[in-house]
Amino acid sequence: MPEFDHTGGAKPSAYRPAIARVILARVEVGETITSIVADPNMPCRATLYRWLKMHEEFAETYAQVRRVRAENTLWSRDHDAAERRGWQAKFGKPRR
Repeated sequence: MPEFDHTGGAKPSAYRPAIARVILARVEVGETITSIVADPNMPCRATLYRWLKMHEEFAETYAQVRRVRAENTLWSRDHDAAERRGWQAKFGKPRR
């Protein structure tokens, strides 16, 4: 990983496909953008969003990863709600 210069001012792009893959992997396992950009070895939030605008392949993959995470989260919530309803029907009281 290259060192990121987190100071202000114009600089050449530090975008590398390897960095994009690391960011995508971290998002895929559920890490938030806030925690990713807090890492000094990662770009700042503005740089990350600029990369998403400038690098179409990165943006498409990022959108797909986010979509899958959202679908899994919704499935998990629905599954948990159904499980709680089943528990309540079986035992007559809500599961805590």
